[in-house]
Amino acid sequence: MPFNAFTEGVPNPPNFPAIDVNTMLQNNNSINRIFSNAASPTLDNIGFNDNDGGFHNQVSMPDQAADPGLQGMDGVLFCRDVNGRSWPFWQNGIGSTFQLLGNSGANTINAAANGYTTLAGGIILQWGTRVNDATAAPTINFPIAFPTNCFMVTTSIITNNSAAQAMTGNPFNVGLTSFQFRNSTTAAINLGIYYVAIGN
Repeated sequence: MPFNAFTEGVPNPPNFPAIDVNTMLQNNNSINRIFSNAASPTLDNIGFNDNDGGFHNQVSMPDQAADPGLQGMDGVLFCRDVNGRSWPFWQNGIGSTFQLLGNSGANTINAAANGYTTLAGGIILQWGTRVNDATAAPTINFPIAFPTNCFMVTTSIITNNSAAQAMTGNPFNVGLTSFQFRNSTTAAINLGIYYVAIGN
């Protein structure tokens, strides 16, 4: 967003109107840009001549560090660059900083049958299914790799018959990109598994 100068003290009482009018016009034209974006004047705020004028559409913040002088205050919300992308952070009054959303991946959500989303603090939640697999120990690849840790994987059996409990579905060899599960039966009544994985 380009900088638009704003001059205080206009009009200046000793001046003729013609002296102040250019500065007043510049100030007037800068108001909408100060709170929005030159390329899209209503990006952050709804502009003039609108019944919703003054409301926020969104809030854009430049990448920056938190205010170091927050002791004794409740905290501050700010934006910081992480691996080339901007994410929201919160710093509390004692100086502890927490990343609210986001990770280093190209995307932070994929709302699909086999998908993932990013939670507060950079926690990643992934889920999916594996069906019609008679392999004794099949490998399931996560939709995206966990950058640092996979804390846990839990599975549940997909079945069309109450006798399918013989299929254990227990996960093992859990890594950042995949896991395996024990397929203890190949009976046709066992259709596969659902899984959920949590990491960061």
